[in-house]
Amino acid sequence: MIKATITRDAGLIVGFRLEGHSGYAEKGRDIVCAAASAVAQTAVLGLEHTPGISVEKSIREAFLECRVLSAQPGEARVRHDAITQTMLKGLLSLEAGHKDYIKIEICDIEEVSTCS
Repeated sequence: MIKATITRDAGLIVGFRLEGHSGYAEKGRDIVCAAASAVAQTAVLGLEHTPGISVEKSIREAFLECRVLSAQPGEARVRHDAITQTMLKGLLSLEAGHKDYIKIEICDIEEVSTCS
């Protein structure tokens, strides 16, 4: 199962992590893994290429983590929110159709240590 953890601070997504394989199908044919990976990696690219946003990322087999280190107020913050909220909506839609293969947990920054 893919476990996605979304971290928010005052409603703004400041980090996200996806771990694991969905187990939906064999490697190379797993549409759930492919979809989750594409949505998350596209969000990382969008954040990285937006002026005024600084991110730290780690991507490897069955693991993607991105932390937003800073987003300047104004246009950068609006774009940051649009990119991350779109990613979240995509992941939630994927979860709605494939509950046995992806689980999303949304945590506020104060609760991160208690998120599983």
